Amino acid sequence: MDKNYELLLEKYPETLSLEQLYQICHISKRKAKWLLDNKVIPCRDTGKQTRRYKISKKDVIAYLEKCDAADLTDLAPPGIFSSHWRPKRRVENRAWIDEFLDYLQNEELRTELRAYYEHKFQSYPDGLTTEDIMEMTDHSKNAVNLWIKKGKLKAYYINSMNRIPKTYFLDFLCSTYYIKSVFPTRKQKNDMLSFLDLRKSKHSRK
Repeated sequence: MDKNYELLLEKYPETLSLEQLYQICHISKRKAKWLLDNKVIPCRDTGKQTRRYKISKKDVIAYLEKCDAADLTDLAPPGIFSSHWRPKRRVENRAWIDEFLDYLQNEELRTELRAYYEHKFQSYPDGLTTEDIMEMTDHSKNAVNLWIKKGKLKAYYINSMNRIPKTYFLDFLCSTYYIKSVFPTRKQKNDMLSFLDLRKSKHSRK
């Protein structure tokens, strides 16, 4: 369901504290402090022992919307605040992304990737809706709307709704922006891994 964070946070003041931040975001105090210290969420650091951070509610809303849209390339890796976290494991889990980014450097391979998606989504119409793209990627409505708002996914606003030409969507699926999503959905990851397996299998038979 699409979230209206402005409405959800209506009871909070315009300037928030560290404690209010981790309560709103449902994260640990340690992670909230990391987000502020690393400027993922802008704030004013007063240097005081108590109520040290002053955070704009608008910046918290922007952070939550970006989380929904998988648009936080500077976010800490999941598990970093756990005592069992190991950076190497994180790299291994996302090694398939590096393989995909290598494909983007070669126009022929990019064409193969686009053809894979074109075949997969051939049953969908040439003019897609936001709901179509949600179904095709498993990303939220907030995510799709933010892609459009940022100009990453081209769309036309017709009859009070976004219409996305499928050819633009196929280009988007092959973009670095989409592939480097910090929070790829299971469907997105499975699509990419299936393509890699298919291509490796095809070339092993040659």
